[in-house]
Amino acid sequence: MDNKQTYHTNLESSQYSEFSPGLVTNDEFIIRLHFHPSHYKNGSISSSAITLTDLLQKGLSVYRMMYLTFEKLNTVVDDIHERAKAKDKIVNLYGYTTLKASQIRELKDDGNQIYIVLDDADTKSNYAHASIYFSNYIESLGLSRHPRKQKSHKMRLRNQLLTLIEDNHVIGSPHIQK
Repeated sequence: MDNKQTYHTNLESSQYSEFSPGLVTNDEFIIRLHFHPSHYKNGSISSSAITLTDLLQKGLSVYRMMYLTFEKLNTVVDDIHERAKAKDKIVNLYGYTTLKASQIRELKDDGNQIYIVLDDADTKSNYAHASIYFSNYIESLGLSRHPRKQKSHKMRLRNQLLTLIEDNHVIGSPHIQK
């Protein structure tokens, strides 16, 4: 396991940084923004919108609703537009998914093991930011000698998260108070 993956140990039991407003609680609402065309395929959220790399290393970016202001939402969208423009791409905010943190944490495998970590991965400039990761449990499944089985298991778990996000998807912009 590389250092990026070992980073996920106990993420939910300690604050990410001094800028964190606190740990993500189960009753908090989390929002995931979806951009067109990069997150969509044939009118549905594409599986490429949630990559294994995101879940294992980078973290799937989400935002804590109780800390997301109208101005912060606009800044996030503008930043994503700028990053896309730098790659000669155009993206537009097309939809979003709102979930309770407990819904994300309730996703478990057949052995009833928790495999999703919701981290308060805030930064000085965006304390509303959080990340979704696979927990280290994924790496301890004993499948390392069977790369195909390991990847297949991760894909099934990722697809559960994708289904949860798709089932709660709304087309349009989120309504954040000014």
